[in-house]
Amino acid sequence: MKNKPPTNTEVLGTAPSLKHGEAYLELVLQSANIGVWSWNIQTGEGSVDERWAEIAGYTKAEITPFNIDKLIALMPEADATIVRRKLEAHWRNNESVYKSEYRIKHKNGKTIWVEDTGKVIEHDDNGNPLWMVGTHQDISERKLSEDRLKKLSRIASESTNGVVFTDREGLVEWINQGFERISGYTLAESIGKKPGDMLGGAATDADEKQRMAD
Repeated sequence: MKNKPPTNTEVLGTAPSLKHGEAYLELVLQSANIGVWSWNIQTGEGSVDERWAEIAGYTKAEITPFNIDKLIALMPEADATIVRRKLEAHWRNNESVYKSEYRIKHKNGKTIWVEDTGKVIEHDDNGNPLWMVGTHQDISERKLSEDRLKKLSRIASESTNGVVFTDREGLVEWINQGFERISGYTLAESIGKKPGDMLGGAATDADEKQRMAD
């Protein structure tokens, strides 16, 4: 059984431009604030880079040596269960790439959201997954924005007033039931139209026409 982690050369290949490729990859990862990890699935041992550690509020030295138990200890139990399920699906070849979003506890005590993407790159002599490599990214801001949007959408959906979401060109992307009632158009019929074009027409509620006229 091979227990040594794969080198960058083994992961990236042996093309003449390998050094340039490594430099380019490092630049991309730094620009996107993405950490990198490798993991021996059978022993549980692994390694992370400095950026991975920084995302959780640590230095690389503080969490070295690294293993899967240290990561699981940072996660809520429910998230750990989901991560295991997704890993097993990847190992069974049900998913070509492992991808998971989960919460971890930052060193300062707050909870952050991260996204892991990875892939098995080596199997043992019996065909069992041996080594995985992957990336690790802080997605807390994105999850916060998604949560705010969900709350806004729920409020808009429940409002009796007409609510319209448009794109930058002023074309409808979403309307609530209040606007459907006012305009006489369904959501499907409204997509891509301008709100003003739907008001005052034959489909618009007569009371709303009068109200707008007043």
